Amino acid sequence: MSSRVVGARHRDARGASPRHPHPPASSTVETSTTAPGPRPGGASAARALAVLAWRQVRTGAVLVLVVSAGVSASIASTHERVFADPASAAGLQSIAANPAIRTLFGAPVALGDPGGFTVWRAGTVTAVLLSTWVVLATTRTTRAQEEVGRWPLLLAGPLTARTASSWTLLTLAAVPIACGAAVSASLVAVGTRPAGALVHGAGTAAVGLFSLALAACCAQLFGSRAGATGAAVGVLGAGLLLLRMVADGVETLAWLRWFSPFGLLELSRPFVRDRPAPLLVLLIVAVALAACALLALAHRDVGEGLLRQRSDRAARLGLLGSVEAFALRRGLRALAGWSAGIGAYYLLLGLTAVSVTGFLAGDSGVARMAERAGFGALERVEGFSAAVFSLLAIPVGAFAAARMAALAAAEDERRLVLLCAGPLGRLRLLGAEVAATAAGVAVLSTLAGVA
Repeated sequence: MSSRVVGARHRDARGASPRHPHPPASSTVETSTTAPGPRPGGASAARALAVLAWRQVRTGAVLVLVVSAGVSASIASTHERVFADPASAAGLQSIAANPAIRTLFGAPVALGDPGGFTVWRAGTVTAVLLSTWVVLATTRTTRAQEEVGRWPLLLAGPLTARTASSWTLLTLAAVPIACGAAVSASLVAVGTRPAGALVHGAGTAAVGLFSLALAACCAQLFGSRAGATGAAVGVLGAGLLLLRMVADGVETLAWLRWFSPFGLLELSRPFVRDRPAPLLVLLIVAVALAACALLALAHRDVGEGLLRQRSDRAARLGLLGSVEAFALRRGLRALAGWSAGIGAYYLLLGLTAVSVTGFLAGDSGVARMAERAGFGALERVEGFSAAVFSLLAIPVGAFAAARMAALAAAEDERRLVLLCAGPLGRLRLLGAEVAATAAGVAVLSTLAGVA
């Protein structure tokens, strides 16, 4: 019995029996500990976050780029046909000089040049389109990720909040830069002067970068994506865009252009003077806003905003009695923001109606030219109103699409899982959201008419 114990101990000391050879235990442990690869560090995690941010916005980014470049190229290519008739060219010059038209479309710059004609017709529209998309994409990839609890888990790893935000913003910044380059390339491709096309494209990109920095700052102030998006869009639309319109409509207030990104874009005067100084001012302001957004990260908790809501406020239980009432409640804040913007814009259109119709009534040639273009009876207030109300479908349609997108986002973020697990059907949930959105569309249309 003792000999067996001694033999077993002898085999354990050598690591294996001669009859049944096995590798020593120490070599097995060494092999298993050295097999796994190195743990990814902050640099690789940051690159992965940048790729994720791009995947979240790539579809919309490509669409905005194609639309911006396509609209600019198509308008520039129609310049020769529009100015082939001297009478039509003179009429267009007269319309562009009207203060009311200047308020709506901006001051005309070099209408006889294809590039200047494109800047007047599509410059502000392209900048507004890009700015709106950039704001939505920025709050989606930053504040929304914190709101649903994804960034707290992400920041538990090697990434810091400042690093994650920096890489996300740098990824998004590539979109307005690419859109500006595409606009310049499309204008050069249809035969405009390269210097003016470069300034116009740079201005479009600068406005997009400013909107990106503004949305990043709003994402630090507010604890919800809806609040951050509403604040950024409100500042861009009700504040800065209307500021440019006032500066264009009132000559004594032309200095207000320096306080609006759209005004600075206009002051660059592409295809006339090609001034880079206003664009440099806009870029400096954008960099300063982005720096403020990154510095603000050190003064707040993840998932919270600098403007915190009081925790002891009274409960608001209104419109919580049914699914339909709750759908209405979810859309009230968005409806208020859209109402402010649409109401202000159509109020401004109403204030210019008398000036525009009086001008067209005194120039029958211009009125006939407008009628051939499909805008009849513009010399009367009714005809002018019909023309401007044809544009109402764009913002109202954007409101409806945003509300449907909010419902899709709520389902994607798994907020509706427990709700739909009960007796509530998804068809009723969708019907409630559609009904609330239709009511919002009716309110916006009515408000525009009243304004």
